[in-house]
Amino acid sequence: MRIKSISTKNYRTLQDLTINFSNGYCTISGRNNAGKSCLIRLLSKLFEEESSLPWAINQGGFEYKLEKTQWLKDKFPINITYTLELTKPEDPALISFIEKIATITIPNEIVALVISYSITESDTVDVTMSVDQNKIDEQATKEIDKKLKDSNIMFLYNSTTSHEALYYGHSRTRLFYDFMMSADEKRALSNAQKTIQQKMRRLAKDHTRRLSNILGRLAEKYDVEASTPEGLAMGRMPISINLKDQNVDVPLSVRPGSS
Repeated sequence: MRIKSISTKNYRTLQDLTINFSNGYCTISGRNNAGKSCLIRLLSKLFEEESSLPWAINQGGFEYKLEKTQWLKDKFPINITYTLELTKPEDPALISFIEKIATITIPNEIVALVISYSITESDTVDVTMSVDQNKIDEQATKEIDKKLKDSNIMFLYNSTTSHEALYYGHSRTRLFYDFMMSADEKRALSNAQKTIQQKMRRLAKDHTRRLSNILGRLAEKYDVEASTPEGLAMGRMPISINLKDQNVDVPLSVRPGSS
């Protein structure tokens, strides 16, 4: 399988862009805030399955408020289109799955698979898909999309974030929670995590008021925002700080654990 292109509209800093990839080795380079991390996010959203861990929040999905182009005032939908190339010698199992699920016959050796996502302000995600320019039905689209995410065909490592293990490594953690904990215990952990999130949001509001006082006259032009981390905090308390003017969010880097 090869990724031929990714097209975006109103996604983060990629307001209207198409990126074409070569068939061989690819590198992504550019100045700060050019959108390199946005492309990595889009790759992870296509191929990474959602976590089964009880504290995972919005992992693997889209969230309109956070991911729309910030300087657009109108509530335009976010549109993302992936163009993939499959070949029968390299992807026989996936092509066979598509033929079976979509009840179609694919005669060509090279297959163009196009997947489009549209995300609205209410976080409704509409997925459409075509195979060799032939649109397939909604149920088949969902099954193929799930197949791609469940296949674990991409490993993503982000060197700019902390990768601390909780109790065990990732695979052992999943085994521990899948086999050792009951549904009630998982639910209890999930409820505890929600309680932690609520407390942290209250703390973030307190920090926001203090930071606004520190800004002084700058507060006339900027709003300061402290956002809480998602998921389980493991020994660190990273709180992201943004200065917001009338048109755009400007992120400020804050070291995890700082206050």
